[in-house]
Amino acid sequence: MDIDADVDCFKNKGYKFIGTFTDGEKAYTDDIYSGKIALVIGNEANGISPNMKSKCDVKINIPKHPYIILNTLHDAGY
Repeated sequence: MDIDADVDCFKNKGYKFIGTFTDGEKAYTDDIYSGKIALVIGNEANGISPNMKSKCDVKINIPKHPYIILNTLHDAGY
């Protein structure tokens, strides 16, 4: 599997990659979901790889609690 080629293929088809990060510049509630998107969520142990992070067009954070930042799929359904 060549993830770089896959990402490039989706980007060439007009997809915007949105990743979840503790240092995400945007809130998940911001108006960033227009058009075609691919939502990238990292695993609990390592998050999103630096390579994939560099390919994300928008970096968001999903708060779990006002003082805790959440970026795992497991906790997203709080």
